[in-house]
Amino acid sequence: MLLFPRLDRIHVDAILEEFALKEVAPNKPSGIDARHFGATGGSRISDSELADLRRQILDIACENGFPGASNSAQRSAFDTQLTAFFADYPRLTAGEALRDDVWAYITTVLVPDVVVWRFKGIARRRFQGGVRNALQRLWLRAKALDRGKESDNRWKFVNSLTEDAFVQIVERPSISSDSRLAQALAEGWIKTAQRVGKSAMEPVMRRAVVNLRLRGEVQMLFALDDAALDNLVNRMFFKAASF
Repeated sequence: MLLFPRLDRIHVDAILEEFALKEVAPNKPSGIDARHFGATGGSRISDSELADLRRQILDIACENGFPGASNSAQRSAFDTQLTAFFADYPRLTAGEALRDDVWAYITTVLVPDVVVWRFKGIARRRFQGGVRNALQRLWLRAKALDRGKESDNRWKFVNSLTEDAFVQIVERPSISSDSRLAQALAEGWIKTAQRVGKSAMEPVMRRAVVNLRLRGEVQMLFALDDAALDNLVNRMFFKAASF
């Protein structure tokens, strides 16, 4: 397993303060001296491999307007393409990718210019590790909603859901940690959106998720077979849409 550099929150904040004082978007990796690695568990990734990761992320960003101004369609396309990239990126395995401080390093040191471009400014939560991190959220999205390489429509859910729907799934560990549940919920969202329209789905999705999580407190959802799980999710959406 390759060990990725890590960056703690104190150093993230310090680097962001430096960015803010300069009042310009960073355009190269910085803060290298602040990084650290896990003491055991694998070998350290090389600087050349990190540079290659930066290049690949930059290539996707450039396809969607970077470094110039971007519209919502370009930003959405960037998210979709990078989600698919992370799904097949072999060097970032689950052990390291589950660490918030690894993603803090990648966003704050390796590709801060891309993050500033994607979110149109220095938003602290997009650099700090966690479900709101600019890139970590996409890796989590891939893990939860990837239908597999054998699928005829592998990225059906990633291409169809709105940002609010992604948030409702990815930012709730009880859902995102179970890809079968996450995908059943995504399928239910698509079916309901076809019936009531995407514009009406934000409150519907939130009610459905609340009801599903409450159901999960008294029933082991992971024990349901596919048909029973789909039936349950569809009933939750029907109830939420009829509210």
